[in-house]
Amino acid sequence: MISTNVSEDLKPLAKVASGGEISRVMLAIKSIFATNDDIDTVIFDEIDTGISGKASQSVADEIVELSKSHQIIIITHQAIIASKADKHFYVRKSQEDETKVEVYVLIGDNRVKALAELAGGEINEQSIEFAKSLLVQ
Repeated sequence: MISTNVSEDLKPLAKVASGGEISRVMLAIKSIFATNDDIDTVIFDEIDTGISGKASQSVADEIVELSKSHQIIIITHQAIIASKADKHFYVRKSQEDETKVEVYVLIGDNRVKALAELAGGEINEQSIEFAKSLLVQ
């Protein structure tokens, strides 16, 4: 049960929360469990669903704080969240006769290009500059 507004009564999470609110609640719950239950590794699969802008920055900041005492693995589609990582992996899934999954460690320019693609959908001068700016924050 949750109330997402001061004036509202407690209601089931699924009935009152938006996708973004659910993402933030899950982040809070996982953070509490990780801290109180001595969990070394925390995995977030698309914790950024339904959020953008300031909410994305807040989630990224909270994850950075949690990463000071835990190993964090995140699957994300947002450059602002991905940019906070120490290491980046690119996962490509293809399906011909059978499903094939390839995982690449991204370093240097490949890291910048992957963030640029996340940020703008295409790799161009503006998205490259934006990705670089995220990495220096």
